Amino acid sequence: MDLHDESGSVRGEISVEIVLDQPGHVRLPIADDEIVDRAVTFPVLAGRPVRLLTCDISQHTRAARPG
Repeated sequence: MDLHDESGSVRGEISVEIVLDQPGHVRLPIADDEIVDRAVTFPVLAGRPVRLLTCDISQHTRAARPG
């Protein structure tokens, strides 16, 4: 999907993929931790940097923790 600014100029590109968990994956008890954990593994699968965008303060705080 292309992003355009008000003038119609392309501002960037977004790629969205659905990635299923491996068989036997057990989810973490806290949903935010699970989402952050999955986001950390994506760069290995994608072969490039991945950015997690969220407006959820709790999720942001958990993602910002070292490790």
